[in-house]
Amino acid sequence: APAPSAPPSTVKVNANLRAGPGTEFEQIGGTITGQTINIIGQNAAGDWYLLDNGGWVFANLVDNPPADAPVVPDDATPESLGVAPLQQGPQLPTPTPVPAESQPEESQPAAGGAITLGLAETLYLDEARNIASRYQTTADAVTGLVTNAAANGALLQDATWTDEMNAAINVLRRTGEQVRGVDAPPLFAAAHIDLVSAAASFDQAAALLEQGVNEGSIDLLQQGVDEFSTALPRLDASMERLDQIAP
Repeated sequence: APAPSAPPSTVKVNANLRAGPGTEFEQIGGTITGQTINIIGQNAAGDWYLLDNGGWVFANLVDNPPADAPVVPDDATPESLGVAPLQQGPQLPTPTPVPAESQPEESQPAAGGAITLGLAETLYLDEARNIASRYQTTADAVTGLVTNAAANGALLQDATWTDEMNAAINVLRRTGEQVRGVDAPPLFAAAHIDLVSAAASFDQAAALLEQGVNEGSIDLLQQGVDEFSTALPRLDASMERLDQIAP
C-alpha cells in the first residue's frame, strides 16, 4: 500500500503575512484560521516560513510544517526560487482591520477593558516572565565576568571563573530550548515572536562566549556580551507586549 501523505500545512490563527521574516517587515497580507498554506522555504533561524505567494508567516502559528523546508535568503521570492504561485484555489486575503477579539498576530486587548486569561494564557505569561528574568540575570552575570576578565587576563585560566562562565552559557542555551518548546496561545503570538527572536540572539551570544572561553579570547567574549545589546531590546519588546495585554 502507498505510504500515507503528510497532512497539509495550515495556520492556527488569523495571522499576518510579512514582506520578510520579522515583524519589522511590511504587512502584505493575511491568513485565516485553518487555512492551508504552501511553504516553500524558511529563514536561517527556522522561525519564519516563506509561502508560495511571497509572504512570510511566523513559524509558531503554523501546524504541520514540512520537515525539509529549505533555508532561503531573507529577500527570497517565489520567482527567485523558481516556484510558481498556485493559480487555483482561495487566494490569501489582503490586510484588513481585524477585531481585537479575533486576536491576530499583533493582537491587542479591547480598548478600555480588562481581559480574562484562561489557564493556557496564565501559564504562558508566568513562563515567559520567568524566562525573561533568567535571561536578564544571566546577561548581567556574564557581563560582570567578562568585564573582570578584561581587567585581569589571568582569570581566563582560572578554574572558578571558567566554571561560572560555562554555567552561565549553559543557562542561556537551556533557556533558548525552553523558549522554542513553548506553544504560545494566540493571544500572545506577537509577544512570542519577539521572545523567539531574543532567544536566537542569546543563542548567538552563548556560541561566541563558549568559543571565547575555549580559546581564551577576550575579543570573542566581548563579542558575546555585545550580542546582548541585540537580544535584550527584543526581550524587552516581548515583555512590553505582554504587559500591554495583561498588566
